[in-house]
Amino acid sequence: MNFNEILKNFGNVKERVEDSKRRLKNLKITGEGGGGLVRVTLRGDNELLNIEIDDVLFKEAEKGTLEELIISAFSDARKKMRESSLHEMKNIAGDSLPLEGLERLFGL
Repeated sequence: MNFNEILKNFGNVKERVEDSKRRLKNLKITGEGGGGLVRVTLRGDNELLNIEIDDVLFKEAEKGTLEELIISAFSDARKKMRESSLHEMKNIAGDSLPLEGLERLFGL
């Protein structure tokens, strides 16, 4: 591959990265804690959009348990968001670019 082809491919990759960033920002991922008793929804830029807490927890759970479940649900949502982002990057990079560089472009 000559230098001109490399530059042309870089321009295509850059466009695809920007498109993926826009798609990921609009992506909504929900994580769960306590088998679904607590649900946390994040947007692709990791903004917390929603927390749902099953009514049963207000009757049975202690404050500490509820706090642990919220943290668990948030962690689950962030893990799923990272997996979605990595999947997008793999679609862009194929075998031609190292994922480490693309991870930085996506801010992961």
